[in-house]
Formats: sequence, C-alpha cells, structure tokens
Amino acid sequence: MNADQDDRVRVVTPAPLVYLASLIAGLVADLYYPIRLNFPITVTVGIGLAVIFGAAIIASLSLSTMRKVGASPDPSKPPKKLVVDGPFRFSRNPIYVSMTLGYVGIAVALNALLPLFFLIVALPIVDRFVISREEKYLERRFDEEYMRYKSRVRRWF
Repeated sequence: MNADQDDRVRVVTPAPLVYLASLIAGLVADLYYPIRLNFPITVTVGIGLAVIFGAAIIASLSLSTMRKVGASPDPSKPPKKLVVDGPFRFSRNPIYVSMTLGYVGIAVALNALLPLFFLIVALPIVDRFVISREEKYLERRFDEEYMRYKSRVRRWF
C-alpha cells in the first residue's frame, strides 16, 4: 500500500448511513408508537419542506465550494486543499449540518416526533466516530492552517 492510499480519514461508518439508519429506525418506531407534533398537517408539511429546501441549498453550496477547490466529500480521497470558503466560512461541517436539517425536515413534514429522538442518538455517533476522526486527520494533514481555521470557525453553526 502506498502512502497516498494510507492518507485518508478512517471513519467507522459513513455519516449518511448513520443518518439514514436512524431515520428509518425512527420511522419504523413511529409506525408502532406514533407521537404527533401538535400542529395542523399543513403547518408541519410546510415547515418540513422549507427546512428540507434549506438543507438542500446548504448541501449544494458546500459541494459546489468543494468542487471549486478540487476537494471531494468522499473521506477515502485525501484532500489537496483545506476548504474554508462558501458555507465552510460559517461551519467546519456544513454538509453534516445539511444532513441534520434534512432529517429534521423529513420528520417534521411527516408529523413524526419519534425520529427526532433517534436523531439525538445519531448525532453523538456522527460526532465521535466521523467528525472527530476527520478533524484529527485534518490536523495532521494541514497542521497550523487547520488549527487556525478550527479556532475561528465553529464545528456546527
């Protein structure tokens, strides 16, 4: 194995998989133990869709910013440059922010409260087994440049 193959983030599981598994588990639980938000369905659908739309915008801007500098969202591909523009000026993890917002939007649009409790379990998993590993990798890869970025930009929002 060459050095370039070894130079990658070693996450335990991809974050999208954690979010998806959590959402599916929450929706299945909701089938058996439905707990509804106390709002008319038109309100929950409207708010949910608005949040999903916002999540899609953040994800799209983040991915576009990464493409502009030649970075890939795939953690198995080593980054050539630290991405600090676009949504990355406000959050070190805007794609995870968009996944979280998308998840919340889906739960709200479906008027289902239980999936939100499952999100409370998913977030520490993503934080510990994905984000913290990515950050340690970026500290090694970009050293002082990443430390300066980390000191001025929040992990979430």
